[in-house]
Amino acid sequence: MHIHSWTPAVEIEVGLGKYRHIASVEDAARHLLGDWPGHGDAHKKAQQACLDAIEEKAPASRARKAFIEACREADIFVRN
Repeated sequence: MHIHSWTPAVEIEVGLGKYRHIASVEDAARHLLGDWPGHGDAHKKAQQACLDAIEEKAPASRARKAFIEACREADIFVRN
């Protein structure tokens, strides 16, 4: 399996003062499909962007940007 990594990693707050580094499309997809707080338009777009990147239909950078937007939509603090 090919890992679609991105630089820099996206740091999201997962607890008070606790951060997780999301450094690939696959890692972002796991978070989006897991226990995600809310399922709005940005969330759906991020899921599709991750799928498109995994299927080599779009660049990983597009999925990274969409993931950050989904975080903002869900009020998840992004440190970088």
